[in-house]
Amino acid sequence: MLAGRRNQGDTVADLLDGEHKVRQCVKTSGDMPLAGLLRLECPMPNVSQSKPVASMEQLADRLEDHRPRRLPGRRYMARCGVAAVLSEREDLEGLSVLLMRRATRVGDPWSGHMSFPGGRMEPGDRNTRATAIRETVEETGLMLDTRDRLGRLSDVVTRQHSRMRPMIVTPHVFRMDAGVEPQWQLNHEVSEVLWVPLNFFADEKNRQIMHWRTGRLNWQMPCYFYQERRIWGLTLLMLRELLGLTHGVNWRSIRPIRGQPE
Repeated sequence: MLAGRRNQGDTVADLLDGEHKVRQCVKTSGDMPLAGLLRLECPMPNVSQSKPVASMEQLADRLEDHRPRRLPGRRYMARCGVAAVLSEREDLEGLSVLLMRRATRVGDPWSGHMSFPGGRMEPGDRNTRATAIRETVEETGLMLDTRDRLGRLSDVVTRQHSRMRPMIVTPHVFRMDAGVEPQWQLNHEVSEVLWVPLNFFADEKNRQIMHWRTGRLNWQMPCYFYQERRIWGLTLLMLRELLGLTHGVNWRSIRPIRGQPE
């Protein structure tokens, strides 16, 4: 049975069709943690000719004009909210994004990965924005304010930890005042947090190629190494859309290759 409430005007056929479309993304990738990259890539903002944003205010304007994708049937799927927290940091020469390394845990497909703060939506959460705020303070000790939310990015698809059913991840963009140094309080799910300058991702020379094998297929996808930490997968997919807004850059996120990787 599909969980959640139906919107007025939704039919059972609409809901089942939405769930079928999302499930198909997961089936194509087997046990791949970044399921959904294969068929559902984030729509890129039409800002390819724009100059990089010069301020948070300019980014807020672009997010207001941006139309992120909302996946069909998402209200009836497992949901997740994550926070892309941005700060204008002088030591990193401009806008930087907060990332965390997930703690190494047996059975966690994202164990040790770099990610945004965030997690699974709980019954007490009004929406994925509330989820992102709650999870961020639980994981890192950073208290976000709804007034600091600049906007949201497109839904992306992954799978639940121990099941093949899809889960929809919704990224929300928040600002943090320059010069503020949070008193980090990392919980057992997080091993470290760090700021990464967006200019680092915008520089094509820093982009590398990695290979991922699932079943009989090999996939070629981009990744970045920042201070010996690899950033890839769903996190990079969401960053790709954000960079389209901040720097007007784009790249193909994933493609199949024949034969064995070199």
